[in-house]
Amino acid sequence: VNFDIRNLIDEIKAIKRKYDFIIIDSPPSITFETMQVVKASDYGLPQLRPRTFMIGFKDEGVLSNFSFPPKLPLRFNMSDVWGGECSREVGFTLRVGGRGSKITDRRNWDSYLVDGETRKIMPEQARRMQGFPDEFEFPVANTQAMKQLGNSVAVDAIRECAQAMLTHMHSLEAREKNMVSTKNKGEWTELYVFLKLLHDGQLKLADKNLQIKSAGFTVSKVTTLNIAESCYLEEQDMLSVRNEHTQEEKQVKVSDILNQKILDDLAQSRDFCTIRKYSSTSPILFF
Repeated sequence: VNFDIRNLIDEIKAIKRKYDFIIIDSPPSITFETMQVVKASDYGLPQLRPRTFMIGFKDEGVLSNFSFPPKLPLRFNMSDVWGGECSREVGFTLRVGGRGSKITDRRNWDSYLVDGETRKIMPEQARRMQGFPDEFEFPVANTQAMKQLGNSVAVDAIRECAQAMLTHMHSLEAREKNMVSTKNKGEWTELYVFLKLLHDGQLKLADKNLQIKSAGFTVSKVTTLNIAESCYLEEQDMLSVRNEHTQEEKQVKVSDILNQKILDDLAQSRDFCTIRKYSSTSPILFF
């Protein structure tokens, strides 16, 4: 499912105009590619707290094969939080308001049966349920501390999701470095062959019955998801090769890289796979 954060911003601004209580600035456009309902208890904390996590990157291709981290067992339960026998293993979702309901009330979230007695959640217990270390201090009154904790996120859930994002990005970087170190230019070869066919007018536009509909068609950009560069076709057989990350550009002449003489030489070669450097820009891998 694709989400554009601008749609969310528009909805929030519409709410603000109606109720006049939300102010938010528009961030840069980010396309959210994946979302999942995450509970604090999914990642070791004894609290339900279901929240929708949306993960996105500025570069859409980065999210390929990304997945949320696997669930983890509880690190401790509510009996550990209270230091006594609690009737619940996983606690209710901490909230900002609505304290004081009876323990039998369906709206109750801050009362627990501990060692046979009813006890109310205080910052000490709420801090542990959210994953804050015991030494973490809230330099405010208990009422304000409970509001802050009720508005907080589950630390362990955020940590695991952030670590999954970092691990995924590092794996992509390692793959790119490996491609460079092994001079694996197979994908670029496919691009150059495609551009050569375009330049020579060998590609035709046809219908489903392979009947040619016109003499040719126009292609302005050729790219691949695994390499952070795109080819923009300019006049004749000139290319502008742009790095989509750094925005650096270089000019390349297709005929300098792939021409009839090179193809003839390859046809006479006995090697099944030959790597030759035909220009100062790219080594080409032919099969």
